[in-house]
Amino acid sequence: MIRRRAALALPLAAAAPAAAQRGPRRIGALLLTARAEALLRAHLLPELARRGWREDAGLTLDARVAVAPAPPSAAAALVATEPDLIVAVGAPAVRAARAATATIPSVMHGADARLLAGTSMARPGGNATG
Repeated sequence: MIRRRAALALPLAAAAPAAAQRGPRRIGALLLTARAEALLRAHLLPELARRGWREDAGLTLDARVAVAPAPPSAAAALVATEPDLIVAVGAPAVRAARAATATIPSVMHGADARLLAGTSMARPGGNATG
């Protein structure tokens, strides 16, 4: 779990100098349950804070909970807000996020190899990583 949290934090940490010039960084999260949102906040935000990214200073987290069959419309709405990064948790959320954008970097969690047909979680291709 620690490696995943660190991996989620790296894209933002690498962009720290640019963020000071362009304003707060925005993370969009597409989740399937309120519990998943609570876990994301409990694990990701402290790791980002440890690296200098805090919700009250240069970072915003826009978490959307979308129970199936709503993930595609929730993903489209999230993409419309133009976040800097999307975190998708759960296979339906991952599938929806991948379908909604090919340009916004996406971090996937909770998807299996069947969802990524012909790719791997380590190198899924495009704008996504797992």
